[in-house]
Amino acid sequence: MRIDNHDQSLAGNCLVAMPSITERAFRKAVILICAHSPAGAIGLLINRPAMNMTLRQLLAEYGLPLPPIRPSVPLHVGGPADIDRAFVLHSCEYHLPKHTHVVSDEISLTAERGILRDMGASRGPDRAFVALGYCGWGPCQLEREVQDGRWLTTASDGQMVFDTPSPQRWHAAMSGMGVATFGLSQQFGHA
Repeated sequence: MRIDNHDQSLAGNCLVAMPSITERAFRKAVILICAHSPAGAIGLLINRPAMNMTLRQLLAEYGLPLPPIRPSVPLHVGGPADIDRAFVLHSCEYHLPKHTHVVSDEISLTAERGILRDMGASRGPDRAFVALGYCGWGPCQLEREVQDGRWLTTASDGQMVFDTPSPQRWHAAMSGMGVATFGLSQQFGHA
């Protein structure tokens, strides 16, 4: 996975779905954009808990060591692409050479099994968010979707990713932007 950022990059920001997005996978979605370049964008849904999978099960499935206590890190659905692959958003003190990409001052991304091995051995990052799969956009696709009013963009921070409960992230992002959600239209377009 090649990750490049450019001057107009949305990397490190969140996309917040407008009510006009009715596809089940993206309805009321909050997506952290991890990389954005002229070639496209990659992001992770941060408010879709995985219902039938735990970190402990994932570690066992990968044949990795299990921590001595039950891991408290919930698993999430990161998006519809590459759903068999784990992507870990984590605090920046952890770094796996050649595999960790800095998303923002507070958040890094590692999509290599070594981080899961380290987490299972209690040597992983202080804070972590584990997702299966990712969201991807081709050249100019994300820019068109934002311009068409499908997504609002807002700055992200470690609190939104690591501390805010998943079911509250969409409302928290909207209220953080000063948007009252009860009056939003499901129609989108240009004025």
